[in-house]
Amino acid sequence: MLFTGFVFGQAYKHFAGVIGLASLTAFIGMEIGSTAAMLVARYIFKDIVHDYTKDHKQFIAIDKVIKKKGAKIMFLLRLTPLVPFNFLNYGVGISSITVKDFMIGNCGMIPEMLVLIYIGSAFSNLK
Repeated sequence: MLFTGFVFGQAYKHFAGVIGLASLTAFIGMEIGSTAAMLVARYIFKDIVHDYTKDHKQFIAIDKVIKKKGAKIMFLLRLTPLVPFNFLNYGVGISSITVKDFMIGNCGMIPEMLVLIYIGSAFSNLK
């Protein structure tokens, strides 16, 4: 995202172009990438992981909550900088969250994305 801000900062010298186009481009890329990782985990690894977790009450309880309030939980997890996005994509992929809730919850990535794009665009203005 820093690189996106840098590239768009070089191409568009005004702030609106950097934030608008760079943010849209970065968000679409992040949405596609995170959803692809989630689907890989869901359809390739879910059966393997299910065999290990079917007897764990904690995982079953977390899975029920994610199934019930998936978008809200995903949004809050995306806001948390302590949880790496890649780990979260695969971890949530083995849960019962719907793809729709996952994609809606990805909007929690927007604040961090905007900050990183802004920093990248600031580097492009250094002379």
